[in-house]
Amino acid sequence: MRKISRFVLSVLLIGLVGCVGALADTDRNWPTVRVAHSDIAGALDYVDFDVIFESILTEKYGIPAIPFYFKSDDLAMQAVVTGQCDIYVGAPKYGLIESLNKEGVNIRSFMQTCVLTYIPVVNESKYQSWEDLNGHSIAVHSRGSGTEAQTVSAEKLYGIEFSEILYIPGTEVRGIAMLNGQIDASFLGIFTARWLLEEAPGRFLLLPFQGITGSDDVLMARLEWIEENDELVHLIIREALLMFRKVTADPFYVLDLRERYNLLPDLPSEMEGEFLPFWTTAAPIGYRSLNGGGEAAAALDLDFYSHQLEQKENLELEDFWYLTALDAVLDEIGRVHVIYDTIPGETLPD
Repeated sequence: MRKISRFVLSVLLIGLVGCVGALADTDRNWPTVRVAHSDIAGALDYVDFDVIFESILTEKYGIPAIPFYFKSDDLAMQAVVTGQCDIYVGAPKYGLIESLNKEGVNIRSFMQTCVLTYIPVVNESKYQSWEDLNGHSIAVHSRGSGTEAQTVSAEKLYGIEFSEILYIPGTEVRGIAMLNGQIDASFLGIFTARWLLEEAPGRFLLLPFQGITGSDDVLMARLEWIEENDELVHLIIREALLMFRKVTADPFYVLDLRERYNLLPDLPSEMEGEFLPFWTTAAPIGYRSLNGGGEAAAALDLDFYSHQLEQKENLELEDFWYLTALDAVLDEIGRVHVIYDTIPGETLPD
């Protein structure tokens, strides 16, 4: 594992500065926050984020939160659009935002939680390069997902064209399908890629991928809800960023979180050995968004996910992002600049 000590101190210091002055307001009558997750409950890669909504906001501020778990990004987003939930957690849905804006339903991203670190993995007996994939199929998460955007970027970057894009939700599901020989190429999460290489040594190959990346997951909500609950949104962003900085500076902190809050009590035995390695791998390649995205990330996103949009040029960031709350939090706790040691997809640290 490559060391991340170069930025541990700076991240911790900024995080500690942000902890000063925030007093618990548990007596306030906060509204219940209904959170629409586009993934399964207890996902290994989201334990830090789950703690924020399920424990920390309640402990520190008395803010009640109820998680709802949906089978897809589209269903989770639909719950927010219809008012059944308040906050969406999942892949950016810029094409949907564009169409909803035209209907007068204003949905906005207000924080990036993590960036894409999915890795292209292929069956080595069939493919050894991107050029070998020309005219063949590849599996991704879903329509409008980050892995679909990575596939589009790969076509442009390497001058190839896939014969078919298969939509198979869940990195673990795609990993099992590769192990069973049902698919031969996919973008997989760090944990799944590591597991696949260990389960079948010599069968699979990681392809290089150095294209422009974008948001993996963001927080989105109806604009009127964000504006009506500005203090609540501020606290959510603040606690999330402080948590992300702590976990990035010290990946072993997830062990403390797991013990303290009894997280993933039913984690299968075969995944136990991957819990900590996931975080010690994810931290040095910039999995968590330490500044919540912001204007630069939003601009990159609109380029990276442009295949979703009808209008490709002269886009206004404020039609897709609400940055006021994030900027206010960053003014309070400071901004972090980190130079990471590895490039997603180039290698998996031991």
